[in-house]
Amino acid sequence: MPASIINSIPRPLTRDRRDLLRQLAQELLRSHPLNPEQVGHMSPEALLQELSVHQVELELQNQELHDARLALEENKQFLHDLFTMAPVGYLVLEHDTVVREANALACDCFCLPKGVLVGQRLSQFVRPPFLYGFHELFATPWDQNTPMRGEVEFRAHNGRHFLGRLEVRRMTLRISPTAVALSGDTVWLCALQDVTEERRTRQALLEAKHSLTSVVQERTAELEQALTELHREVEERKAASRRMAESLAHYHALFHNNAVGIALLDCQGTMQEANEALGRLLEQEPGMLQGKRIEDFLTPAVISASTAAQPGERQVRSASGTLKWVSISSRCIDPTTPDAGEIWVLQDISQRKELEALKEEVDRILYHDLRGPIAAIHSLSRLYAGDVSLSESQQPTWEIVSSASKRLLDMINSSTDLYHMERGDFHYSPQPCDLFQILHSLREELLGQFQGRGLDIRILLHGRPDDGSASLSLACMPHLYATMLFNLLLNALEASPPGGTVTVDVLVDSGREAMGYDIAIHNAGAVPEAIREVFFDKYVTHGKRGGTGLGTYSARRIAEAHGGSIRMETSETAGTTVRLRFPLACLWRPGAGKPGAGR
Repeated sequence: MPASIINSIPRPLTRDRRDLLRQLAQELLRSHPLNPEQVGHMSPEALLQELSVHQVELELQNQELHDARLALEENKQFLHDLFTMAPVGYLVLEHDTVVREANALACDCFCLPKGVLVGQRLSQFVRPPFLYGFHELFATPWDQNTPMRGEVEFRAHNGRHFLGRLEVRRMTLRISPTAVALSGDTVWLCALQDVTEERRTRQALLEAKHSLTSVVQERTAELEQALTELHREVEERKAASRRMAESLAHYHALFHNNAVGIALLDCQGTMQEANEALGRLLEQEPGMLQGKRIEDFLTPAVISASTAAQPGERQVRSASGTLKWVSISSRCIDPTTPDAGEIWVLQDISQRKELEALKEEVDRILYHDLRGPIAAIHSLSRLYAGDVSLSESQQPTWEIVSSASKRLLDMINSSTDLYHMERGDFHYSPQPCDLFQILHSLREELLGQFQGRGLDIRILLHGRPDDGSASLSLACMPHLYATMLFNLLLNALEASPPGGTVTVDVLVDSGREAMGYDIAIHNAGAVPEAIREVFFDKYVTHGKRGGTGLGTYSARRIAEAHGGSIRMETSETAGTTVRLRFPLACLWRPGAGKPGAGR
């Protein structure tokens, strides 16, 4: 063989290795010598050539075998590393689950080094409740190639419990494909995964799922309930909107078609809206009244903080300059929000004022014409009542005539004084009189009018019955004072049930802190609820045939004219009490004497 060819052949073998192989070849040649007949016909050169070719062939084959061995070594090392460092625990088990081989992760699962784990039965690490299922994994039939899978709970060497997922595959180790399988060559390859955290995660996910399902169900129920409430609220708002629209239509109908004038005012007293009746009253279009102040239409005499903002009777001046009497009542639109404004109602009472003026004029003429005859009757009755020539049965009759005529004169005088009180030009001129004498006189007069009903009037002083000896000197106008008490006692008797008693209790302050005296008139009846708030107003009456509604009104005016006050307390259980309160100035003080009550 040419040297260039021989040198071109790779010779990775070492010299020692070649020497060893040469020795082996010489021994084989000595044991199997060549037949001379096979090479006898060849020349030495041909023989040398043939031997050189065989040498090169053998060296090439040897190199290929060496390369194959290196590749096998590399593959073996790769497979060993793959088995050892696999992210899954691998166990090779022999008969009776004896561990023949284990990788690093499998050893870590059982907390044992490889040298200790190999040779032990894997079943000894299985917790008793899982032994049956563990052995079932290794009962795979011989002809079944699919792996068996299951989850088994193990107990590691350090006592830690963990859940392992096993995948068991039965294998037979053979030296060659034609070799006969022996029972000792059968092994089980087990793939082991620690799924403890996975189970916890799975359990946590399951619990979270159940919790989430419960929360979703609760929220769904809440949303359904909220949706139902929302639908109900929407329906209620629709109904409220319909009712509001109806109320607004009713409001506009009542506001614009009302017979009395109505104005909506803001907090500054400016009219925001006015109806047609107010426009007719002020002789202007309702739209023209918007933005104007209501005080601009009141007469200058009543534009003040004390009168303009309070209900009552006022005079307004229309656009043509005509003065008209109106009854004004005002009310806050929202009492809790004063800035919301007010609603004013103005009713034209000019015709009523004219009738009242005409009535007052007629009353003055009538009182003037009646005063003379009644005064003559009173003088004549007093004359006959003092005549000693009359019989005992005749004298009481003339006394009754004298008292009645005196009462008529007092009523005429009281009416005249009330007229002056209304006009504001009343002149107060007190005179001395005795309160208890007035009360006893009124008692006899009133009880005579109510004979047959079993009524009585009890006169008290500080809660004790008066036997006729009590006295209290007053500084008052006697005819007005008697009229005031007469009207109050008359109302009390009319409101009392049959057989009832009206009490009049006089209470006089004593001591250094004395301020005045009280008169409390009580009866068992209750004032109707409809008139309790306006009991002392003018023309207020309830259920009384022929009543004028002036009795309590005149009593209030007379009490105020004397510097006193009046109030009423009533209930179904306690009855009705009218309390009159007068200052010390209403007690008569002759000279430097002090007021007081005595027997």
